[in-house]
Amino acid sequence: MELKGCSCHYLLLKRQCYATGYTIILVFFLITSWYGLAATTVLDQIAFTFNQICMRMNTQEHIELMDIAFEEAKKSFLEGGVPVGSVLALKKTIISTGHNRRVQNGDPLAHGEMDCFRNAGRRSTYSNLSLYTTLSPCMMCAGTIVQFGIGSVIIGDDINYQGNIDFLKAHGVQITILNDPKCISLMRDFISSNPSLWNEDIGKT
Repeated sequence: MELKGCSCHYLLLKRQCYATGYTIILVFFLITSWYGLAATTVLDQIAFTFNQICMRMNTQEHIELMDIAFEEAKKSFLEGGVPVGSVLALKKTIISTGHNRRVQNGDPLAHGEMDCFRNAGRRSTYSNLSLYTTLSPCMMCAGTIVQFGIGSVIIGDDINYQGNIDFLKAHGVQITILNDPKCISLMRDFISSNPSLWNEDIGKT
């Protein structure tokens, strides 16, 4: 399933990025010719501006996919489970979604990320996929991420639970932390109302 219906803001950013790419070449030659500036100085500034625009594009894409993970988290919450949702994506194409089912299925291993992996099924490689999760991964999920070589993980909330971000980074996983207010609020309210269930989920006695 490919992510469709991108916002007008995202499409505008994409056009701006392409337009900037063509424009900066002309600007580079004009500035260096008129003011005699060092080419490396101008190129550094151009690269910085271009990167800023592309970062804004990537952030918008991350938000849209995290919104889908959040909907998965809400499903679990409404089912009486722990509100953690996850998405596996190949760029903008969604490979699978999942949510925490420990309570629903009586399965201690059914965290949101694990459910997402199961729904993705067998693949020859996972290294080109990105994992979106509404909450920072526990050690079990972090180990699975490393085991299957997931290249990047986008986290919706590391405020309520910091998880094992350092472990993932140490194994070469690229980490992006959004700290989405929706993800933070939902998990905070759940922990406050269900402290014993939360402690059971993370193996805390």
